[in-house]
Amino acid sequence: MPIKEFLYEVCEQIRYKPIRSQIAEELESHLAESKEHYLEEGMEEKEAEEKAIAQMGEAEKIGKKLNKIHKPKFNWQLFILTIILLEFGFILSIPRAQDNKSTLILLILGMIPCVLIYFWDYKKLKKYSPYLYGIATIILLHAEGRTFLLVGDYIISCASISMVLYVIAFVGFLQSLEKDRILRITVQEREIKVNKIGLISGLSVFSILIFAVVANDIKSVIVLLLSYLIISSVTLLHKKEKKLKAVAILWGSVILSTILLFTFLLVNDGAMREYRVNRFVASFIPEIAPNGEGWQGIEQKKILDKANLFGEVEEVEQSTRALFNVECDSFPLVAMLANYGIVVSILMVIMVLAFNINILLSAKEIKDSYGKLLIIGISSLFLLRSIHCLLMNVNIGIKASFSIPFISSGKIELIIDMICLALIFSVYRRKNIEIVRENRL
Repeated sequence: MPIKEFLYEVCEQIRYKPIRSQIAEELESHLAESKEHYLEEGMEEKEAEEKAIAQMGEAEKIGKKLNKIHKPKFNWQLFILTIILLEFGFILSIPRAQDNKSTLILLILGMIPCVLIYFWDYKKLKKYSPYLYGIATIILLHAEGRTFLLVGDYIISCASISMVLYVIAFVGFLQSLEKDRILRITVQEREIKVNKIGLISGLSVFSILIFAVVANDIKSVIVLLLSYLIISSVTLLHKKEKKLKAVAILWGSVILSTILLFTFLLVNDGAMREYRVNRFVASFIPEIAPNGEGWQGIEQKKILDKANLFGEVEEVEQSTRALFNVECDSFPLVAMLANYGIVVSILMVIMVLAFNINILLSAKEIKDSYGKLLIIGISSLFLLRSIHCLLMNVNIGIKASFSIPFISSGKIELIIDMICLALIFSVYRRKNIEIVRENRL
């Protein structure tokens, strides 16, 4: 049997067609090595080829084995956890008598891009990193200091969209360092060399400054900065020799720079300085401003103190419950305590943590470095949003408009979260679809 016919029979057993050419190339390499070995022993070319194929084994059995190894995977645990979070979101919407029809329509429509992304090869996204960075920047600049835009009846968070695009772009920029650390640009027949590490650092700082100065959105600055640091730390831990020292220097220098930046903004923004300081302190000690920034925190404490194990909270004004039913996107834990009690609320928190932990564990299974960093980047946004929202609900976090993915997301934010999750599923789907040349069948 000729080698080409053997390879064809093997690949016919592999259902995932995009991997066939890579497998054929790998097998052909193995056969060429075996054939060369037999030729050196004095065999004729045809005999050496047949011997190499015979040593490899039966084509059908090899094909079935490879099909099993490289079969696309689906993360059912993460899918089930997502459904559970959506159910908690539905439960939260019942007390405020919200019409879920429009949300359901958006959810169904959002499935279309999600399915396309799931089957799309996520690796193609890497080359679009500069464009994603540019789009995120244009969105923030076009917003002109507003974090939200009103499109028809829908409120679109510029910060939510831009943060996702910046994180995906940042992962792509870091991956470009694997090929070459120097960017060569030709201008009027003259080649200009730019250090990529310096360029990536500059672009990252610029994106943070846009959030801080143009969008005036400090909470997003913190989340985006931490996401950048987490992604960079994972990259350093995988590639640097002195890993811990490199990570410590990175975090130390960024933290110091951030403190200096916030100090500068606070000192030079006299009109907003007192307001921001009061708001920050009132987030943790609401009693200092009961008629101002701390009034909502005091109402939260009433529900936290009076919550029952099951059922509606007692001994609080109806207006207090109504307040957090309306504000359940930002205060899902308080709203859950007010309407359903401590046990259901704890179960919700456990599911939120399980959802985020599952995503992080999924990243460990990914062999492709770009896919791994994509999952880590997106999971950083999910996890930081979730933690901040939960802490804010118990008065130990700065008041901000962060929501828990799939539980308290706004309508458009829910679509954004779905698309991000579809990208995670797309990466996970291909976790075993990789040829390793060191392996021998």
